[in-house]
Amino acid sequence: ACGLVLAGAAGLVLPQPLQPVAAAASAAVAANPELAAAVLRYERGQFGAARRAFERLARQGVPAASHNLAVMHLRRELPGASPRQAEALFRRAAKAGFLSAQFALAQGLETGQFGRPDLVQAHDWYEQLAEAGSVPAVSYTHLDVYKRQVVAGCDGLVEPLRRLAV
Repeated sequence: ACGLVLAGAAGLVLPQPLQPVAAAASAAVAANPELAAAVLRYERGQFGAARRAFERLARQGVPAASHNLAVMHLRRELPGASPRQAEALFRRAAKAGFLSAQFALAQGLETGQFGRPDLVQAHDWYEQLAEAGSVPAVSYTHLDVYKRQVVAGCDGLVEPLRRLAV
């Protein structure tokens, strides 16, 4: 039997567009002049130079650089851009505690942006973010629980409801 409750469908919180770490808004950028220069190159549309700098910084273990490379993959701003590579980069930055990457990873896992959706992993990342104090992650955690309850008996109805909520 379908356990669908229509009340609340209009309140679904949908994923926001991915944004690279902005030079003025990130403590990680402010603390790393090389990262700040790479972000500036990106903002000027110098994607090749930005990519090389982000790759170098990512190899040095800078989570913001891995996050920014992942965003460039998803936006197809790189030759050979790959959603799978984006997932791996988001995952690396997320495991290092970079909150923006954790949120992007959770969204991608929820929506299937990297391949097949994985609500269990998405929920785990949203939960970790919620525990860290992320208000948007709290609403996503509740949405995920709601979706899991709905999916159990109403597989074909979740996506149409999601479209209605937009």
